[in-house]
Amino acid sequence: MRHGFAWIVLALSLLPVACSREEGAGAPTVTDSPQPATPPDDAGAPPASSGNDGHDYACADGFAFNARIDKGNAIVTFDGQKLTLAAMEGASDARFSGEGTTFIAQGNHAMLLRDGEKTRTCTAR
Repeated sequence: MRHGFAWIVLALSLLPVACSREEGAGAPTVTDSPQPATPPDDAGAPPASSGNDGHDYACADGFAFNARIDKGNAIVTFDGQKLTLAAMEGASDARFSGEGTTFIAQGNHAMLLRDGEKTRTCTAR
């Protein structure tokens, strides 16, 4: 899957914009009388995700991290550290690198390579 992770995150981040307005709809109509409040069907549910919370990954060796796409970069967070990794040109998958770390996403699976450490194979939770 080429750039699968990046495309999925991009598509999900654009979904609220695409669905927020009906085609041909004008400005909302203002009424003088207040409308009764109707609770949403999901009242009491936790707030919806903003779509840019990224994915939490669990690795075979017990290591865990979060990765999300922001302005074309991958933001990888683990052990209180936040690394900004740049997209690698010419990569056939979603591959980001920087600060001695490489993050490769392929669907629900990812690899995390850090200088001086063995390659970690991880799965989105």
